[in-house]
Amino acid sequence: MRANKFSEKEQAIIDNYKQIGLVPGAPYTFSKDHPEYKDAIEEGFKIGQARVDSLSKNIGKKVNGWNMSPLMNDYFGDDYLLRAAWARKGIYLNSPVEAYYPATTIDGDGELLDGNNNYAITFPADALPPANYFWSLTMYDGITGLMVDNDLKRYSISDRTKGIVYNKDKSLTLYFGYAQPKEGKSNWLPAPKGVFDLLMRLYGPKENVLNGTYAIPKVEKLK
Repeated sequence: MRANKFSEKEQAIIDNYKQIGLVPGAPYTFSKDHPEYKDAIEEGFKIGQARVDSLSKNIGKKVNGWNMSPLMNDYFGDDYLLRAAWARKGIYLNSPVEAYYPATTIDGDGELLDGNNNYAITFPADALPPANYFWSLTMYDGITGLMVDNDLKRYSISDRTKGIVYNKDKSLTLYFGYAQPKEGKSNWLPAPKGVFDLLMRLYGPKENVLNGTYAIPKVEKLK
């Protein structure tokens, strides 16, 4: 905070934190100096963190199980809870006109994605991920939030993935799961043996993304 200037409204908020020892550029010793407030401060932190974590998993409207992020260009203004949740989801994200980030943790039946199952998503030929530059789907471990180590050394799959195979009708089917699908590994994104998340990145999203009309297909669990 020492390196930034703030509006009068923001400065008033920051000044209000002085009463609990939060001062830009100064060490934080309030809990040590006032042990009678230590438990309350720690409990407040946990409550605040839980609110941020919860919202970060439910930003925007849900379409076919995908969280479609808000289409704002002002970086959420003074909605500080939303700004914190957005940073928790992925710090240093671009603005929607530069890149758009749909995400999901569930399949088409509303159940958590689990690598012990096999899944597929099919994009029709006339509804491939609409990006002017490129798109990708990245796999993350649902517990650690980290990318998933695998023998293929494949952590995302995209329109630039070498060897990706389109269907005869020009549609595209991608597969997710710990076990390699019977269709082979060309369109497979390996998952952990447990819950996982999927994050799509649309770089240079097209107009149907920015006007909210594009819907990503559901992730379907295979039998």
